[in-house]
Amino acid sequence: MASSSLPCAVSECKRPSRALCNCCQQYLCRDHLKQHDDLIDAQLPHLADQINALSDQFNNSTLLESSGLTELNRWREDAHKTVGQFYERKCQQFRQVVQERQNKQRKELDRMRSNMNELIREQEATQVQINSMTESIRSFEQDINNLQQVHFKINPLVIDDNLISIPQETTSRDLLHEPPQHQTMQSTSNIVSNNDRHLPANQKRNPSFPGKENRGFQISRFLVTIMDHI
Repeated sequence: MASSSLPCAVSECKRPSRALCNCCQQYLCRDHLKQHDDLIDAQLPHLADQINALSDQFNNSTLLESSGLTELNRWREDAHKTVGQFYERKCQQFRQVVQERQNKQRKELDRMRSNMNELIREQEATQVQINSMTESIRSFEQDINNLQQVHFKINPLVIDDNLISIPQETTSRDLLHEPPQHQTMQSTSNIVSNNDRHLPANQKRNPSFPGKENRGFQISRFLVTIMDHI
């Protein structure tokens, strides 16, 4: 008893189908099934090249110079610049304070020298004046020492660790995502038909049953349904 087979899903193909393609759920003849298989296999080398390129990029040390690390280095440079500007501002303030105190000391020193010259010229100094001058000299000397040994009140620079937040993980994705088997970019019949249309005349599918040259085609990714006679 014979069962009728469905025609090949490829347009303009009059041959009966021999298998059901599991990825696109279309019935194909043996020739177009092999062409469909070859079209899928032909994409593998390109994908392998892309994986190798990704491997080279991943193993390249320049990968560490990511945009995030670049931003962190820029932040460090800006922070150093900010600290440097703060330091220069405080140095300027200190120089200004020193200059003001030195101006006062210079005036005091000129006053002491003038009084001393007057006492020497008149030769009528009293012990009280001598004691006062001695105390002024001692006080002036102490003031100079204090200025030379000035100590700043410096608080340590406290940096909040929350100033910079580093994500612990990137967005999770399924890197091995595979689309549903029934979804394809184009229907198998269109792909195979277009491919068959551009083949030279001597390479187009043989209208007769495929011979020895087609015996080795792979059907591992297809769900094969026998459509021949029982």
